[in-house]
Amino acid sequence: MRLAGFGMRAVAASVTVGLLAPLARAFYLPGIAPHDYKIGEAVELQVNSLTPSLNAENKLESVLSFGYYDERFHFCQPEGGPKAVHESLGSILFGDRIYGSAFDLHMLKDTSCQVLCQQKIPGADVAFINDKIMKGYNYNWLIDGLPAATVKVDDRTEQQFYSVGFELGSSQAGQLVPHFHNHYEITVQYHTLDAVHHRVVGVVVTPASKNTVLPKDGTASCDAAEPMNLHEDRDNSVVFTYSVKWEASEKSWATRWDDYLHAVDPRIHWFSLINSMVIVVFLSAMLGLILMRTLHKDIARYNSDDAEDLQEDFGWKLVHGDVFRPPQRFELLAVILGSGYQLFWMVVTTLVIALLGFLSPSSRGSLTTAMLLLFIVYGFSAGYNSAHLCHSFGGLSLKRIIITTVLFVPGICWVVLMIINLCLVVAHSSAAAPIGTLLGVMALWFVVSIPLTVCGAYFGFRRKTIDPPVRVNQIPRQIPDQPWYLKPIPSALMGGILTFGAIFIELYFIMNSIWFHKVYYVFGFLFLVFCILVITTAEVTVLLTYFHLCAEDYRWHWRSVYTAGASALYVFLYGILFYFSRLRLASYASLITYFGWMAIACLLFFILTGTIGFVASHLFVRRIYTLPFLFQFAAGAIAGVSEILCMYPLDVAKTRLMLQVGTGADQYKSIVDVFGRIIKEEGASRLYRGILPPIMVEAPKRAIKFASNDTYGPMYMRLFNQKQLTQSLAIMTGVTAGITEALIVATPELVKIRLQAKENAGRYAGTMDCVRKIYAEEGLKAFANGLEATIWRHALWNGGYFGSIFGIKKLMPKAETKRGELAVNFAAGAIGGTVGTTLNTPPDVVKTRIQNYNSAKGPPPYTTFLAGARTIAREEGVRALYKGYVPKVLRLGPGGGILLVVYDHVTTYMRDHFL
Repeated sequence: MRLAGFGMRAVAASVTVGLLAPLARAFYLPGIAPHDYKIGEAVELQVNSLTPSLNAENKLESVLSFGYYDERFHFCQPEGGPKAVHESLGSILFGDRIYGSAFDLHMLKDTSCQVLCQQKIPGADVAFINDKIMKGYNYNWLIDGLPAATVKVDDRTEQQFYSVGFELGSSQAGQLVPHFHNHYEITVQYHTLDAVHHRVVGVVVTPASKNTVLPKDGTASCDAAEPMNLHEDRDNSVVFTYSVKWEASEKSWATRWDDYLHAVDPRIHWFSLINSMVIVVFLSAMLGLILMRTLHKDIARYNSDDAEDLQEDFGWKLVHGDVFRPPQRFELLAVILGSGYQLFWMVVTTLVIALLGFLSPSSRGSLTTAMLLLFIVYGFSAGYNSAHLCHSFGGLSLKRIIITTVLFVPGICWVVLMIINLCLVVAHSSAAAPIGTLLGVMALWFVVSIPLTVCGAYFGFRRKTIDPPVRVNQIPRQIPDQPWYLKPIPSALMGGILTFGAIFIELYFIMNSIWFHKVYYVFGFLFLVFCILVITTAEVTVLLTYFHLCAEDYRWHWRSVYTAGASALYVFLYGILFYFSRLRLASYASLITYFGWMAIACLLFFILTGTIGFVASHLFVRRIYTLPFLFQFAAGAIAGVSEILCMYPLDVAKTRLMLQVGTGADQYKSIVDVFGRIIKEEGASRLYRGILPPIMVEAPKRAIKFASNDTYGPMYMRLFNQKQLTQSLAIMTGVTAGITEALIVATPELVKIRLQAKENAGRYAGTMDCVRKIYAEEGLKAFANGLEATIWRHALWNGGYFGSIFGIKKLMPKAETKRGELAVNFAAGAIGGTVGTTLNTPPDVVKTRIQNYNSAKGPPPYTTFLAGARTIAREEGVRALYKGYVPKVLRLGPGGGILLVVYDHVTTYMRDHFL
């Protein structure tokens, strides 16, 4: 049922995502500490780089930004020159260049037609300005952290909203010379807290083109009807003017961004989400159907009467000896996967931070800064996972894996960014990162990222390797010819299109936000889309991996990466489609910038999705080739029942001997005397009296013994960072497994002891009668009698048993045949059982006496192992603590061998016939 379960969990995951859909309304609540202004207090207007927007033909002709104080614009500068405003790292990297300005604004002080300055613009620079007007460039101003905006109306809802920025100029169809905007009507909305304090809650700028003439007295009239046209054949005198109007608003400071955060049509996001969920549900259903159908065929085949057909494996079972063979170029694969882990945790953490409201549009560049810093910090994850996977694949050079991890993704991205930055410098764009910023990023890389990567790689290399659950054949199996749809390119293209189909609508909004300088805020939708992307990628990759294995192609490692990562190819193709449909880039710098960033984004997307696909396929492959817990449980149960049926009479003899106190004619002299007298006086059937409780509990007890041992062993190896199980870890594993076992068997042991005791021969009619009488006479608490001594008994036995087996198997020569392996297992189990019996007989004696005592008679003489051991040793001698030792050895010595042999034989049979 493992294959079916995998598909059902995929369906459950998709349903869970659907239930999370209401979270899509969650987005971060933008905000920084508010600034309260008093009447007449200066309010600074800051200026940012000019950015391109859609031209008259609804096309974007450039992606380059230019600084406000670029000498070719000839804008007015404040006295003493412009002063730069402190910006975040992300803000600088994405082209923000914020400065103070010459505008003079004071809270609640309206001004009309205020002259800013008069500038003479030479004809050589007019061509540059007119070109930017024709390409739809916008001013970008800031007042109290709010961007200056223009009011627009949504054509669908007729709702007004703020569009960030306002036009540098205007141009009508057929107009040869554009109008240059040199007059600005600034409307500042404010919210009054009290009679003294006021807050800025909105900024709207209405630009105008006015050919204003400045008289000698310096006062200008802004009533000019003639627009300001700049001519390239002569110098142009331009007067810059502005008016300020303060407008009261009921809008609170906490909601002042609502008008800026306008969704063009929220239904499109919901359609995107529903479309993605439909794909996930379809894939989940298809995955579950195919795997369940395949499993049904396998079961029917195993139930068939054709023994010859049954012995002949087929499909994915044939390649079990090759599926865990290390792939080619595994060092590069490990580096890609380590970088994928780094990107995955960066994306998840960023989305969580955004959902919690810590990334505000008021803090410009905060999203980019967070992503960059998280990528640097998660360098530890890259080094850790790269080294761990490389070591698991058989790599031995830690130094080489560190160097490759440090240089691979950061190096490629750095080279592409340097090419883009060089083109921006040549084009005199303000988006070119300053040399100081680049040096700062390099310092973060060298001082923070590289040490973290080295540290992670060190710990990852020391971690226990991922050992294959089945033996790998020495000679690789020949791979048969594959059908065309399972060849690398067709299968990758099929897998990529399904993953891309789940995200392409949201991708449109993201690209609009990046290239058209829109505010993206629907992180609730984005988080759900990311979850759907992860689920879709995992399901598609697992499905195709399963098809490859059924076709006897075991080279799934690289296939899973580029099948999942193929969606990056479709993202790049979508970028080309977006370019031809929404862009019309005229300069080489714009082309290189656009496609350079698309290449970086697609590379990172390939690594991210490829890692998700590999991890999903790895878990799936290990799952179908690993004996599951239920099979381990069943094997342990069969081994336990087999041992009981063979050795239970010895357990009855042991109990009778342990319960003897003192000396006398009626006392048992030896184990032979016990058997003889029981058969003679009580009948041979008494040798199996009380077997029902052990049968009921011994099966799960033995199953838990081995299953817990198989579980705790790897846990301790990870905890103590050991690559292999050591003698001390084997003992710790056995002790922990014994404690787990004791908690389950204490009560059935009590019932068994009462039934086996000689004095209770006629007291209890059977198991249920014994349980009823104990409850009626002694109460529910009586069933916990002897629990502490039982824990001592099982902890000491398991620690000695498993610890001895580990040491004995190491000392004995390796078996060359199955018969020899059987002999080694039997000998190790017998010796281990004898050691465990020697250690646990004293607590067993104490436990037996505590559990046989009827608490209705009064308080027992002792209730714990140590107190009981002291009392018995003082009153009867130390030898009394080893009463029943001989039957225990005779049972648990050979019984331990029987347990180990049967368990190994059953698990081997299950691996051969059910996997």
